[in-house]
Amino acid sequence: MKNSDESICKTLYWSDVSASVRKVNPAFASIIDQINPDESYVVYSVKYSFGDSIVREGKFLLPENFNENKEIMENLYAESDMPFGIIINRSIECFIKMREKIIPFFMRYPGMITSLWSNLDQGESFQHAFPWNITAGARSSFLLPKITDNSNHAGLEKSLGLTLPLPISPEDHWNNFIKIHKNSESKQDWATEIIFFSRKWVQSILYEGKWEKLRCFMLQEAWKDSQFWRNEIALDFVLNKFVQELDKNGFKVKPKLLAILKRVIVISLGVFPGFAPAINDNEVPLNVLQNAYLKLYKLDKYIPTIMVPSMLNLKDFRDPIYYSLQWDMLLEPFSEDRSVSNTMTILEEVDRLLFLMKKYIRDNYNNVLVNKTPLKELNSIKFKCFHCVKSIYRSKDIVELDDRFAFMSYKQNGLTPCHAGQFMRGCIKIEKV
Repeated sequence: MKNSDESICKTLYWSDVSASVRKVNPAFASIIDQINPDESYVVYSVKYSFGDSIVREGKFLLPENFNENKEIMENLYAESDMPFGIIINRSIECFIKMREKIIPFFMRYPGMITSLWSNLDQGESFQHAFPWNITAGARSSFLLPKITDNSNHAGLEKSLGLTLPLPISPEDHWNNFIKIHKNSESKQDWATEIIFFSRKWVQSILYEGKWEKLRCFMLQEAWKDSQFWRNEIALDFVLNKFVQELDKNGFKVKPKLLAILKRVIVISLGVFPGFAPAINDNEVPLNVLQNAYLKLYKLDKYIPTIMVPSMLNLKDFRDPIYYSLQWDMLLEPFSEDRSVSNTMTILEEVDRLLFLMKKYIRDNYNNVLVNKTPLKELNSIKFKCFHCVKSIYRSKDIVELDDRFAFMSYKQNGLTPCHAGQFMRGCIKIEKV
């Protein structure tokens, strides 16, 4: 084993990491064990603290001062913006920034392989040009209750000895989360570890016969991962047919409503993340953050529920996830109007569209574009629309029916789950039934 100056970035060999990889992805590790790569095949164990950038606007980064290490950076480069690797613990979030907003694309967890597409897609590719951003832990994380009280915020700053901007919107919370975590005594306890494979690994996987089994394994994983993107045109075709059907019956669908409908559908099919309450440290250092807002900010009414991106799993039963009109996930530009009346109108129209879409799926179930595609899964998905002011369902029902909203690392009596935060002003519950 070659030791680097710090444990943050270690230069290792397969024999050093095989046991760790086997715990999170036995099939992947077993294939590499059969190949038995020698010590010319270097790997790097890299640990990123919560909030660290792994990719920023398409550029790969190592932690702290390691970006200046030309040998490591050149050895990791493999015709890709992010090296081929595997996540060992915690999580990463991939997102894009567009029009001053954060759009989460996916979460990745232990055992998942990174950068498959761009490493397997040799030559010119849009993968290399796209301004991806990837962080350790959940970038799109936020507290459900409001934390804009000036007095409480000043108390938090004083207790921590930090200057923190007053977070105006939920998207602002993450920057303060990072500072709170870095200031904590347990900051070393939270890190996303990724094993990155050097350039020589990628070249052997692509071109050497001995590595064919691993190459096939990676191609299969990439093929499964790209299912939606290979079939998106079919979804668009069905949605257009659906809109034409509505148009014949005098129901005109506005472009923004159609974009929201499509986003909710792809979230319900497990393609993009929605949101869910955090109940462990996988996505954020939950204990540290909840403790700070309970004991230092002194929340005295609501539980410090932290929302994080979450994917709906259609194969295994999981808890519901949530989509909010207040966290704009649309790639298309539409005019902003977050007034109660407008949000209520959109929410009611989206609720109607979801009902009609499910009916359209049932009525056309024998159509090959339905029964031979993931769209048939919509029959097992239940949608409910909520608002904290008034709506088809009250947002108070969400927090009463989903006990994850009541999760606290540190018990404190007298607090209740927040049902009146910004996120709840136009919220859609997505649940497998």
